[in-house]
Amino acid sequence: MRKTLILPSLFIFVLSINGTPSAQLKSQGTTAVTLRLGEGISLSMTIGTFDPGAHKITKCKILDWEGICLIDGKPVFGTDWELPKNQLICAVFRVGSESIDLDVSCMYNPWFGSPRAEGFSSSKVEGGYIVRGSFSDGAGSYCSRYLFMS
Repeated sequence: MRKTLILPSLFIFVLSINGTPSAQLKSQGTTAVTLRLGEGISLSMTIGTFDPGAHKITKCKILDWEGICLIDGKPVFGTDWELPKNQLICAVFRVGSESIDLDVSCMYNPWFGSPRAEGFSSSKVEGGYIVRGSFSDGAGSYCSRYLFMS
């Protein structure tokens, strides 16, 4: 008897007409990118090479499928149960002169080369902003949403 694993998928599409890459820098295995999300609004992100030796890697097995499910005891976003190549090191949302560090823990393999500007957006809401991001290097796609109250 053949066993089939069915995993539910959630696809979230984010569209931004304002996001445009403004800078990309490479140094010492890191890449920094700043996207303009509107007048006086930007999102800066830095990725770096993932060093498996600096982390505790946990493998899991479901039926006949085995792969990496935890890194440092936390879930892994951005891989298809494989060892990540890159990790998101930091993300900073800026509105005017205010800077907000966003939580990027557990976020791996965020993009190929550079991020697609249309995958990121911000919206003014009552009391603050919602920042959305779509990350992918292929099969391990994931989306994030942050609420910043000003």
